[in-house]
Amino acid sequence: MVSVEENDKGINVTLRLVDTETTQILANTDVYDEDKNDKNINWLMYGLALKMKQQFPMTQGEVIHVSGKGFHVNAGANHGLSIGMKLLVFREINVGNFRIKEPLEVIARVVYVQPDTSFVKITTAKDSVDIMKDDMVITK
Repeated sequence: MVSVEENDKGINVTLRLVDTETTQILANTDVYDEDKNDKNINWLMYGLALKMKQQFPMTQGEVIHVSGKGFHVNAGANHGLSIGMKLLVFREINVGNFRIKEPLEVIARVVYVQPDTSFVKITTAKDSVDIMKDDMVITK
């Protein structure tokens, strides 16, 4: 969601990343400047994108332990993960002379975060997919 407030003094742009399933605000940032010329607006948008990237980075890791309907990954708050983020799961497989990352039909949500690890609960899975140690994850 984006809101733009402009008046005689300047322009303020606020960007919120909202999970449409839960309405949870995953990231929130804004930029402000008094100079409203086109070149400066472009610079403000670049800064807004950088600020959002800092709050909601693309993070990847590996499954380190499987537990019931969830699993632990070797990425946590120090890597930019926070509660509510969704992760996609991949598995490396050998295909001839190549090693490829095969996406699993799984989406998982971070439910508990420590500095270097997180616990993730499977929210959707097409068919029954067994998550295994060393499977890879990346933020959705």
